[in-house]
Amino acid sequence: MRAAVTNAPIALDKHINIFAYDDYKEFVLNRMKLYPNEGYGQFRKFAKALNMSTASVSLIFKGDRHLMEEKALEAALYFGLSGRKTDYFLLLVQYAVAGSAKLKKYYQEKIAQMREQQNKLANRVVTNLSLSEHDKAIYYSEWLYAAIRVCLALPNCQSVDAISQVLKVSPMRVSQALEFLVSVGIINEKQGTYHVNEVDFHLEPDSPYIMQRQLQWRIKAMRFMEENRLYDHKGFFFTAPMSISKKSADEFHAKIIDLILSLKESVAKEKPEVLFNFNIDWFPF
Repeated sequence: MRAAVTNAPIALDKHINIFAYDDYKEFVLNRMKLYPNEGYGQFRKFAKALNMSTASVSLIFKGDRHLMEEKALEAALYFGLSGRKTDYFLLLVQYAVAGSAKLKKYYQEKIAQMREQQNKLANRVVTNLSLSEHDKAIYYSEWLYAAIRVCLALPNCQSVDAISQVLKVSPMRVSQALEFLVSVGIINEKQGTYHVNEVDFHLEPDSPYIMQRQLQWRIKAMRFMEENRLYDHKGFFFTAPMSISKKSADEFHAKIIDLILSLKESVAKEKPEVLFNFNIDWFPF
């Protein structure tokens, strides 16, 4: 039972799709080639992560031996595989080590079922998205979900590794967030790359999640300030409690609305190149 992408040139399939594989060893070997210098020296790091000798790991992936389930899980974590992908990877290992034809057939059917489920999920077209209260609670619990959504619009930023580097978040956290976003229909996955669905959803003015969203991005702003004491064009922060005439306050409020509309217009018509966040507050106290 060989991988469906065995003959695909690795350079042309930069983002490996584990669900295209029937052989966990082949997946690992091809995944290794994505590292610099086609993975030279990577097996040493891989072996260390599995708490095994390099020789033992070499005997497994270049011979007839197999990973034990405990080590298979560590391997999945090493590559930053999300929940569903980890489950699939473990199924491939279980299939490989199955000791009878009946057990092999059982795991083969489980692999086929999971692959079919993944294909249905990947090919789903979502136009009218309505998040459940449970999904909203997750999406607005952390800035990362919205950040990934806008990050996918950048060039060459559609893989776990690329998103991880841009947002400075571990591949494992990115994978988990991507899996959630795919499951609720906000984004889709095709051949190991991720893309935003053409869907629109927003919070009502009285939504209990508005405060949560505001808080997440203000915490993000505070962390940016802490890490970038010398401000330049990358960030601008201004706070000014003031006494002001009611007329001037109303005029400034209108200017803020115009600024927001202008910004939205620019975002809609221009090609994305960098990530920025816009927090603004104007309120009486």
